[in-house]
Amino acid sequence: MTLLSNLVTVEWLNTHKQDKDIIVLDASMHHSVHSDVSVSNTVIPDALIFDFENVFVDKHNRLPNMMPHQTEFNRQAQLLGINNDSTIVVYDNKGIFSSARAWYMFHVMGHKNVKILDGGLPAWLAAGFATENWYATPNGHGNFCGELVQTAFCDADFILDNIDNRQVTIIDARSEGRFTGADTEPRAGMRSGHIPNSINLPFTRLLNGNQFCSPETLAQTIQSLGINPDHQLVFSCGSGVTACIPLFVFSNLGYENLRVYDGSWSEWGADEQLPIAIGK
Repeated sequence: MTLLSNLVTVEWLNTHKQDKDIIVLDASMHHSVHSDVSVSNTVIPDALIFDFENVFVDKHNRLPNMMPHQTEFNRQAQLLGINNDSTIVVYDNKGIFSSARAWYMFHVMGHKNVKILDGGLPAWLAAGFATENWYATPNGHGNFCGELVQTAFCDADFILDNIDNRQVTIIDARSEGRFTGADTEPRAGMRSGHIPNSINLPFTRLLNGNQFCSPETLAQTIQSLGINPDHQLVFSCGSGVTACIPLFVFSNLGYENLRVYDGSWSEWGADEQLPIAIGK
C-alpha cells in the first residue's frame, strides 16, 4: 500500500515506537462538535497526551483551539520531553480527525519530522496491537525550540480583504450540508452558510473509512477541483481543526502557499457583520 510521505502505518509504529528518538502523541479531541463514534479510555503504549484544546492553545482568545504564541508552544513541547531531533508521530481516536491539526502545528513551528499515524487508534486496535489505559510520563525535559511561520494562519480581516481576490482560494472542509446552510450549525449562536466565493471540500471525501484514500485517489480528487497551484490557499472548517486534513493532502501533493483560517466558522459564523452565502 502506498502512502503520503508524512504518513506512517500502524505496523511501522509498532516496530519503531521503542526507537530512541520516537515521540508518540495522542492528539484526540474531547470537546468536538462531531458525533462520530470514537474510541476512548484506550491509548497506544508510551503515548503522551497532546492537549491542544486546553494546553497547546491561546488561552487568552475566546475562540476555541487557537494556535498559541510560539514561546508557550515551545515551553509545553519541552515539558513533553520533545527535542529538536525527535521523530514525532501523532494520532487520534477517530482515525483521521484532529491528528492533522497537531501535525500542522508542529509543521509550522519548523519541525518537519512529524508524521500522522494513518487510521489512528482504530487502525491500531484493528491490527490487534497492545494498548494501555493511561498516558506515559514524559521522559525528562526536551530542547524543542521552534519558530512559527508567520503566514501559517490568517484572521477574519485577511479573509474579508481577499473574498474577491481571484488569486486566493478559500477551501471549506465542513460537510456539504453545513456549507450550503441546509444543516443547522452544531455550535450555538452560529449562522448557517459559508464564506462568499469559498469552495467546499468536505474532509470526509479524502478518507476511506478511518484512513486516507490512496495518493492516486487523493490526487484525482484535488485535480477535479480545478485549483490553480499558484494561488494562495486558505483552509477553513468549524474551528480550525479538520481544515488541516485537506491542507495535509495539498501539502503532500506539492502545493506550497497554504494557510489556515484559525478562527474559521466559530468566528465568521458568529459575527453578524461578516458576509455569508447560502447554497452551493
